[in-house]
Amino acid sequence: MKQNCVICGDKASIWTRTKINDGFLCSSCVKKCSEHLNKFNTLSTDDIKSHLAYRKENLESERMEKFSETMSLGDYEILKIDENNGYWLLETEKRLVHDNPDIFSFSQIKSVRMLSTKECLNKYDKINSGKKQRIPKRLRRKKNRSPVYGYWFYIVVTLDHPAFKELRIRVNKYIINEKNRINYRQALGTAVTIKNKLRELAEKSLNTEAAEKKEVENNG
Repeated sequence: MKQNCVICGDKASIWTRTKINDGFLCSSCVKKCSEHLNKFNTLSTDDIKSHLAYRKENLESERMEKFSETMSLGDYEILKIDENNGYWLLETEKRLVHDNPDIFSFSQIKSVRMLSTKECLNKYDKINSGKKQRIPKRLRRKKNRSPVYGYWFYIVVTLDHPAFKELRIRVNKYIINEKNRINYRQALGTAVTIKNKLRELAEKSLNTEAAEKKEVENNG
């Protein structure tokens, strides 16, 4: 059955279209959305239209013209900071061309926390009790080994922003084997540095705004 994009009206190919709550988006309209936008299936046509309006405003904003990087942190998703103007953005590998990055201000940061998750790297080694589980032949001889875990590190930033309530910054590009203590410590150190820097900038911005407000009140 032929489906058209709810935004531009063009044909939404069955191979490249994206499902939203009340229709489909063509690949061209998806590319106009922020790379930080996810869970498209929960969004409506009005949500997408509002998001694209924000994207247009972001592209034409003063932030885009003024942004000048003073610091860069991270190994996979790179946090780029403009301390002079109070802006920051997240550069990722999701797009080869990045001509409209989402630019945030320090004052929009509500909270910052570090998150680590782990995955079993030898998940076929164990057979679930009471269940028959098909195990690849190459892994059967290893089924009695103890589980080995790998780790991902993230920084979770909650925001006061019209388009995003939360951003998750992935620190390590590849999963880190728990036995690789050097890479583990490096990734952990990077995560802590990013977390502390964002907290510092957010607190500094909050203090500056409070001082400016107090000065206005005193002069008024």
